[in-house]
Amino acid sequence: MHKSMRTTLLASTLKRGNHRLSGVLTFNLLGLLLLFLSSHMIFAQELDQTNVKTSEESFDMWDAINAIRARVVQRQGEAPPVEAPVVEATEEETPAVEEEVAAETTARKSTIRERVKTIWRRFRGQPEPSVPVPAKRRPIPLPRVRRARTGEIRPDPSGLVELKLIDFIALVREKNNRIIYQRYEWQISSEAVKRERSIFEPELAASFQVEKNDVPNTTQESMSLGFISNFREQNKRYNTSLTWLEPSGGRIGLEYRLSDLRNNLQAQVIDREWKDFLGVTYTHPLLKNRGVGITKAKINIAIKDREMKFQAYRQEMMKIVAVSASAYYELYMAQDKVKMRQESVRIAEKVLNTNHEWVKAGRMPKTEILEAEAGLDIRKSLQSQAKQDLVVAMNTVRSLLLASVTEATTTFVASDKLTIDEENLDFDESLRLAFKLRPEYLSSIRKTEQENIRLAFANNQRRPQLDLKASYGFNGLDVDARDTAYNIYDVADNFVASTIGIEYRMPLGKRKSTSEFQAARHRKEQALLELKAAEVLLVNNVDTEFKNVQSAREQLLHYGKAVDTKERLLEVEFRRFNAGNSNSRLLLRRENDLNQAREENLKALVNYKRAIVKLEMAEGALLQKFNSEVMETEE
Repeated sequence: MHKSMRTTLLASTLKRGNHRLSGVLTFNLLGLLLLFLSSHMIFAQELDQTNVKTSEESFDMWDAINAIRARVVQRQGEAPPVEAPVVEATEEETPAVEEEVAAETTARKSTIRERVKTIWRRFRGQPEPSVPVPAKRRPIPLPRVRRARTGEIRPDPSGLVELKLIDFIALVREKNNRIIYQRYEWQISSEAVKRERSIFEPELAASFQVEKNDVPNTTQESMSLGFISNFREQNKRYNTSLTWLEPSGGRIGLEYRLSDLRNNLQAQVIDREWKDFLGVTYTHPLLKNRGVGITKAKINIAIKDREMKFQAYRQEMMKIVAVSASAYYELYMAQDKVKMRQESVRIAEKVLNTNHEWVKAGRMPKTEILEAEAGLDIRKSLQSQAKQDLVVAMNTVRSLLLASVTEATTTFVASDKLTIDEENLDFDESLRLAFKLRPEYLSSIRKTEQENIRLAFANNQRRPQLDLKASYGFNGLDVDARDTAYNIYDVADNFVASTIGIEYRMPLGKRKSTSEFQAARHRKEQALLELKAAEVLLVNNVDTEFKNVQSAREQLLHYGKAVDTKERLLEVEFRRFNAGNSNSRLLLRRENDLNQAREENLKALVNYKRAIVKLEMAEGALLQKFNSEVMETEE
């Protein structure tokens, strides 16, 4: 019995083992099948990509062999053909070509093999092999403003940013606090215009009222009402109206009233009564507040105020742009000064080394070494001062970009090359542009127009109030609320309500209206005086800046000639020094004179560029030059 049980257990165990073995074999066969299909699909995809690339580039297998052959020939020192035709390789080139083809084929097979292994690992649920990921480089800190209109500014690995003037102006315009503040002022005035225009929006009104009255009747009233000692009522009133203002000053109203009437007089006949009214009313001013200009006076005043705030926004932007351009030119000048001082130190060191050699050779006294050392120390001191000036100019640029040195370690480099432009100066054209674009002048004109509107409104308010009033409507009555509205149309001819008339009102004293009118007149005179002063200032300012550009250009040309002369003198002094006919003191003096001339020439160039900026600011065209002009849109 025990033997048969062991036999049965063994058979069942073998049976279960066979099932597990068959399951494992089935699983492995399915895996191999999927692996074969995946490999086939990957290989087919590689072939498809190769075919696509071949079809797009018109490059078949023989073209590839010819390209490899050309590379081999180039390595062997022969010039490759201009156009590689499809030809067969020679016996000398065949081994090299075959090696290249075999290498590319091996690389492609290796790629396919790695992809197949990856698919098999994912199919078996095995983890991916750990591959060391290279650490990302920490980005170099940049100022908060990184993108200008012309593109994004990125530093190189050393932290230097080549900054163009137009990009710098765009960055400053986006992030400067004063410009943003003035922009908000302009937007606030735009919202004020929308608020004033809301007077023409229709106004909807609705009300509900419950009335309860219990009134004792007199003897006469009691006899007339059927000997009822008191009158009791409970009413519900529903009112709805829609009114709006016309540009001419008239006011139109559409009204509907519905009343639910209940009293003790109705108890003998009916339960309640429903009474309604539908009508339209119209009020039109004939003297005071009459006319489109008077109705829209506050709107037009708000529009003029918005235009003045817009010009103030442009003016503030021009000031910031001018300051930014001046800071950029200062940075450019500081950079060039550092280069000049470095070159001067290099020349002084060279002279000192030459003096040491000549003193050893007995060609000059030892005092020349002292002269050269003193000149070198002076030039190093000037070099240190030039570097400090560069730090000041760099921090000024950072301040305009709202980036402190602790937040942004980026070093800005003024990459624009300052040159003498061919300016076609025309005083009449400059005046024309100034009268067209100058913000102060345009703001004075808007101020005068605004005061004219205020004066006309104040003059209208001195008139008496005389209004034409009219109304027309229909009355309805029924015991059912649903039928009351239909009864209005049914009995419209018999229950029409209409009124027409005029209303006159006038204050007994006119102190308020008269004083407001006189104040408006005085404000208008002030605006005219301000406009006249703005015109005179505009003309004189344009004339000053126009002549300033001419003078700066003339000075720049003279300094350029002086630099050429000093360069020739230094060359002559070098030849004399090398010939032993001069000394270190004279040579270093000539070199110092040349540096001073170059610095004055650089300063004159920067002053010339600043003079052009000031002239364009006087013309009101500065924002157009840097693609920063804004246009006021009517919403």
